[in-house]
Amino acid sequence: MSDRHPDENGWASAAESWIKNMDGPDHFQRQRVIDPVFDARIRALAPTSALEVGCGEGRYCRKLRDLGCDATGLDPVEALVDAAKRRDPAGTYVTGFSEDLPFADDSFDLVYSVMVLGNVNDLQAAISQMARVVKPGGQVLIIERTSFATASFASKPRTCEQTGQKLNVISNYLKPRQYDFRWGDLHTRNWHRPLSAYMQAFLAAGLTLTRFDEPRPTSGSTADVWAYMNLPSVMTMEWEKH
Repeated sequence: MSDRHPDENGWASAAESWIKNMDGPDHFQRQRVIDPVFDARIRALAPTSALEVGCGEGRYCRKLRDLGCDATGLDPVEALVDAAKRRDPAGTYVTGFSEDLPFADDSFDLVYSVMVLGNVNDLQAAISQMARVVKPGGQVLIIERTSFATASFASKPRTCEQTGQKLNVISNYLKPRQYDFRWGDLHTRNWHRPLSAYMQAFLAAGLTLTRFDEPRPTSGSTADVWAYMNLPSVMTMEWEKH
């Protein structure tokens, strides 16, 4: 799509920081929550062909290819696609936006995204495209931030008068809006949307919900697990195309 800004929501500027963070050895959410549920669901679904929407530096495509799946990765940021190609020269990685997927109808057994839809401006267009390119009988697997977590990120924290401690606050939950997301030196613009916005978009695309979960950490320090259990930040859903 020629009219798209090359640094939409700051992800081109953030590419180097994202790669550095993903290559880091200690990432609680990724290692203790996201990876275990992703690995379990891929083993259960056993796709022979897959498309990752928002592949970043390609780590999940590489996981699938190691299992013998013909995986294709797509990302709008050329620096991330280039990084994926360097890590996996035999893989297939293309530059493109989720709202306009450059693939034929009914192309993949599985279409999936991992923590990506919260970065997409036109949610309905992206989900409609994912539904279009998955095969009948195939699955769309989504691992995404919970709406409670994004509502907290998009709300101003409050300070406890008694202790001075900063408290997470959830406000304007039903109002979709963008917010600034910072993770070390990474800075992007992400979206908060209520859970109903995701559900309605998938239903409007003609898909059927077959699985939903809010996974718990598999392990971790007491402090990390306690914080996560108080404000879980990952949800998973699977939708089937008939």
